[in-house]
Amino acid sequence: MKNFIKNPYSLARKGISSLIASESMEATLDKKFKHTTFSKRFWLVNLSLMALAFAVQIASLITAGLMLYHYFGNVPMLLRIPLLLVVVLVIEIIKRIALDDVLKSAFQYREFEHFSFVVSVVFVGISIGISYGGASFVADLMLPEPTEIEPILKSDASIKEDYQQQIAAIEQERDTLRATRLYYGKLRHEDQRSIDEHNKSINDLIAQQREELRNLAAANEGLTAEADTATAGLIAAVLKERKTLRQQLEYTVLGFETLLLLCLCFSWWYYDNCRKERLGLEETTAVENEEPTATTAVVTPAVTAAVRGGGVAPVLNQKKIGFIDYQEQPTTEKNGSRTTVEKEVKYTRKCPVCKKGFIHNSWNHTYCTEQCKITAWEERNGKKYTGRTSKKA
Repeated sequence: MKNFIKNPYSLARKGISSLIASESMEATLDKKFKHTTFSKRFWLVNLSLMALAFAVQIASLITAGLMLYHYFGNVPMLLRIPLLLVVVLVIEIIKRIALDDVLKSAFQYREFEHFSFVVSVVFVGISIGISYGGASFVADLMLPEPTEIEPILKSDASIKEDYQQQIAAIEQERDTLRATRLYYGKLRHEDQRSIDEHNKSINDLIAQQREELRNLAAANEGLTAEADTATAGLIAAVLKERKTLRQQLEYTVLGFETLLLLCLCFSWWYYDNCRKERLGLEETTAVENEEPTATTAVVTPAVTAAVRGGGVAPVLNQKKIGFIDYQEQPTTEKNGSRTTVEKEVKYTRKCPVCKKGFIHNSWNHTYCTEQCKITAWEERNGKKYTGRTSKKA
């Protein structure tokens, strides 16, 4: 019986494979759970929805243009095309600007501006109405009028020609008999009877011809009636399909307008969150860069005497770290008839020039005063400032 040992190369390969798999999993987890900002996570979604909104607005332009094209039917073609382009573009541009203004005020100031709201409602309604009417013309273009079915009628020329030949042959035979049998302007009784029989045959052929022509006309009328019935059926089917398609297109127009509003709402919501995220990052950076202020202790005579006598100095005005002492009363100083109340002011920004705190008014409010702003500009550009700047620091 032989003893088998494990292959060391196989064990090494397994160890290397497990190590590679572990490192690959760690890299995958780091990549999957890597912290990214809100703007980077949803920028592709926002871009896709804005492209979709642009496509929806182009579709609205087309349907509205078809409606106005038929509405301006009496206007010459050279004036009709520029006129409908101007009207449609003005409506869509005003609608988009008003919607953007309404959504901006809603997300930035949390309220609706009445004028912009009314303008947006009016022009959105006009756009929906024009596009709603243009949907019917789109249905007419997609399903044109059916061609009328022409019946294949039988011609009566062959019947007339056949009977004319027979009648002509009998007439020729009759005329020949009369010309050969006439004696001193008279015919015998047998010849007269023969001629009368020829005339009767001619009359019978004429009657048969009329009967066949009547039957042919009746057959042609039946074919015409069948063709008219088939044409009416086609027209009814096309009208029914147009009605169904028109309803679908009208619902599509309403869906497109709703989709446009949703895309714009998402876009402004995305921009609003990106703005909040940027302001939060700026405030965090300002707090991290703020230098800690040194605390100073106020020493009273009682505290000095206690320390010199070898005792323990009493703790005065002790405050808990990280908490606000709401029981502390503001100190007042009376100077004649004037009273000054000292209270704590919470600043939101720190000026990078003079290191003083201030309350910012907007997201790009960086310096506390105009002079600090000019000083920072001179340090950044290395030259004396001689121009003018805005009033807001």
